[in-house]
Amino acid sequence: YTQRRIVLRTLQKYVLDNMETISRVCTRDSGKPQVDAVLGEILTTCEKIRCINHWGELWLQPDYRPTSYIMAHKTAYVEYV
Repeated sequence: YTQRRIVLRTLQKYVLDNMETISRVCTRDSGKPQVDAVLGEILTTCEKIRCINHWGELWLQPDYRPTSYIMAHKTAYVEYV
């Protein structure tokens, strides 16, 4: 997961370094005011990257899942590769 964190941090740095250009393009494409573009696009993207960096490793760990009563004799196991 270390490599993923590095990639996500690099992506976040790129978004922050090019915030003005990104917000200008968002404004031109959607017609939003520039403040809405910054709050709606850049802020949410950076927050999502921060959240994934913090919790992503836990979310991707192998996990047993509950099954229904019909499948009581079986087990469910999720592993992200």
